Amino acid sequence: MKPFTRVLLVMGLAALALFAIREAPRDVTLVYGVPEAGDPQALEVDIRRGEETVRHAEFRFHGPAPTQVRHEVRLLDGEYTLALRLSRAAAPPRLFRRSISISEGGTIVVPLSGEP
Repeated sequence: MKPFTRVLLVMGLAALALFAIREAPRDVTLVYGVPEAGDPQALEVDIRRGEETVRHAEFRFHGPAPTQVRHEVRLLDGEYTLALRLSRAAAPPRLFRRSISISEGGTIVVPLSGEP
């Protein structure tokens, strides 16, 4: 095989591998900061891409709620909306919406305080 042909073949394979890696889901850890006020009892999470719910999770707390909840997911690159529902013992549930963008794997901290 001629050297020029080898270079083209290697470059083509590298481009194909890069495309395949970019289309693969990424390991993402979402860390929800749970406020202690209001005696939280459960956290429900819907991860949406556009109108489609791609993941749903429920976390129930028995006894004191943790200050952080870790949620490990695999997501494709792109924009997502998190619809969160924090149920409390003596009050109506609090609803939150947060936007996240995935372009690499890693950890994303999602606070559940302030404006819903």
